[in-house]
Amino acid sequence: MDSGWIINYKDGTAVILSGSKYKEYEKTVDKNTVACEEHWFDIKEVIRKHPWIEVNQ
Repeated sequence: MDSGWIINYKDGTAVILSGSKYKEYEKTVDKNTVACEEHWFDIKEVIRKHPWIEVNQ
């Protein structure tokens, strides 16, 4: 089971990232643009519960 992250930006947009994409994101993101980050233990579950959010695996 792969984990996933929802990244909620201050401008109201959001994206779902896989664990490996989150590692890339951590290295490059401007944290001033991020409202919050949500960790999910199962990426399939987060996609199922939030089908309107773009997924980046």
